[in-house]
Amino acid sequence: MSFTREQRIEFRRRAWELRIAGLTQQQIGSKLGLSQSIVSRMLARAREDATAATHEVAAIATAEQIARLDRMLVALWEKVRNGNERAVDTVLRIEERRAKLLGLDAATRKEVDITSAGKAVRFDVTIPVVDRIGELHATDPNSADE
Repeated sequence: MSFTREQRIEFRRRAWELRIAGLTQQQIGSKLGLSQSIVSRMLARAREDATAATHEVAAIATAEQIARLDRMLVALWEKVRNGNERAVDTVLRIEERRAKLLGLDAATRKEVDITSAGKAVRFDVTIPVVDRIGELHATDPNSADE
């Protein structure tokens, strides 16, 4: 079964609407006259498109918020330079918000991938148990056991 680009887009749109309405892939396939595997591929593509659109909207909204914060900083900067404590406090809050939006304060995660020819390397670590109290007790001349 071969579809034009426009037909594929329309099927994908309709399949997505039906999925959001709660229908299963089988039910969507029955309604649209398509196999479950075709519906599955269409929904996967629709999810990718929706995710990309969401990321794009989020990036635009973030850029707009950053621009507004930048304008606020410019408006307050002269007061900050003159030592106005309230302006300094406000600028610090603006900077905190800006850093949060840009992910500047996010913790960084470091991962180490140790492999050998595509296979994970296994390490056995043995931690010796040392009875330090017993050792100290045995060498302490003031020990009560004597």
